[in-house]
This record gives sequence, structure tokens and C-alpha cells, in this order.
Amino acid sequence: MDSEETLEAPNNITGSLNTETTKNADLIKSLVKDVESKDTDVYVFIYSTFCGHCKKAYSAWTEFAKSKDGKTNSGGNKIKVYAVDSTLFPPFGGNPFDDKIGETPQGFPTFRHIDTNGKIHEYNGERTSQAFAEWTNSSQQSGGCPSCGGDMIGGKRRKSSRKSRKKKSVVGVLPKLKPVTMRKKKYHYRLDGPSHMRHKAINEGINYEVKHMGKTPKQAATAKKGRLNILRIYRRNKKVGECNKITKDMRYIDKKYKLGTSKNICGKSNQAKKTRKKRKSIKSRKSKK
Repeated sequence: MDSEETLEAPNNITGSLNTETTKNADLIKSLVKDVESKDTDVYVFIYSTFCGHCKKAYSAWTEFAKSKDGKTNSGGNKIKVYAVDSTLFPPFGGNPFDDKIGETPQGFPTFRHIDTNGKIHEYNGERTSQAFAEWTNSSQQSGGCPSCGGDMIGGKRRKSSRKSRKKKSVVGVLPKLKPVTMRKKKYHYRLDGPSHMRHKAINEGINYEVKHMGKTPKQAATAKKGRLNILRIYRRNKKVGECNKITKDMRYIDKKYKLGTSKNICGKSNQAKKTRKKRKSIKSRKSKK
């Protein structure tokens, strides 16, 4: 895909945030909430901006989403349709969806249906708006669908379904592209680890994108910063300590790659709130005297 501006599907969760915004964070929360709902069937298109097949499928998915999102299927369940940028499944592991829509895809584009029981079904059928619409009907009738691949539970594929998928030959299915992954990464980004190790993991990821994805150091650093910002927004009120760590790491990227200064959007910690409340109470008592 040429740019983020070309992505116009409803509920599109982009991969890079160059500005501080809550749009993606709100969509991520909505997606997780819909997956956890017992009366909602969720359909997700995971795309890569470097994948030509994804670009072709995107327009069909957009048409499908506009016609089906928010509607009710034959089983009486609500239909929710999302498009998710693959960069939200970072090489260093973890994603803002708590793995509720599965782990990092093995190829792109990837289409998944998360049923009302939280079970994940992968779709390998035709990539047209009509085929996607028929997918929603067939998944209701059979608990899966004739053109779907193996089921996934907790984000992991069943071995038996992987074998059966290899034997299937579906007419009109385009070959999947292998995702760019860091197979031999030396460092892992862990928020519970020391800052210098997080910085090494950050630099390793940026250097990998420069070497294997044709990006300039500044472009790779901006993309990395955007992914960290997604994780930061998701934690800014629930896990303030982790949010502050991510902010410091983003500022480390800012300084090293000359990207400007990241704003602090993290909420106040409980300790800070208690201190403020205590000071206010003391001030109030003094004024009464």
C-alpha cells in the first residue's frame, strides 16, 4: 500500500502513530471488547503495507465492511469488521490485543473470524466482497466455513488443522507472502528489564528494518516510535509505570535519531495522587486555622 492515507476501511487500526492520538487506542479497546462479547462475531483483516496482495484485497474488504459492520447475522449475533496493520504484531513479541485475535500471522494478507466463544478461524477463500459476505453466513451455519483453514485456540494453530490445510487446494486462492521477521534477534524488548537492554532491542529492530526493508534510519526509527506509542496509549491509565518507561524509550529514539521530543501522555500514579491529596488536606487544615 502506498500510504496510511489510502486506508479508508471502517475500523482501520493503523500501525504508525506519528502524532499523539487516541483514535487507535479507542479502536483497539473496541476490538478487544467485541471479541470478549458473547453475542458478537468479529472479522479481522490483517494486512502489511508492503504486500501487493493486501492492497488488492483492501478495496474488497472495505466494501464488505461497509455493508456488514454493525449488522446482525443469521444466528442473531452482531457482526463487527476490523482491518489491522501487521506492525501492531511487533517482532519483539506481544501486541495490544492481548493475543485475543491470535499471534503474529505467518503470511499476508490474513483473514480471521473470532466467534462468540473466542475461537479463532482463519479464512483462505476468495478475496472479493461477495466471498467475504458469504463467509459470514457459512461461518454461522457450520461453526467455521468451507473455505477456512485450521482453527486457532489462544492464538496457536492446531497441528492437525495445519496438516489438513496443506492437503486442501482452493481455487482462486493467491499464495501467501512470508512476513519479515527477526529470526535471529539477539535482544528482546521487555518492560521489566533494564533500560540499556530495551535500548539495544530498539536499535536492533531499527537496524533490521533498515537492512531488510529498505527504510532509512529515520523512517525505521519513526515506525518503531509509532509502535511504542500504541503500547504506551494502551497503558497510559492502567499501567502508568510502564507508560512512563515507554515514554523514556521514545525520547531515547527522539534524541538518537533527531525526531523531536515525545510528549508525556501518561496518567498520574497512585502514589502521586495520594501525595497530592495529602498536600491538599494539609493546606485545607492550615487555612481553617
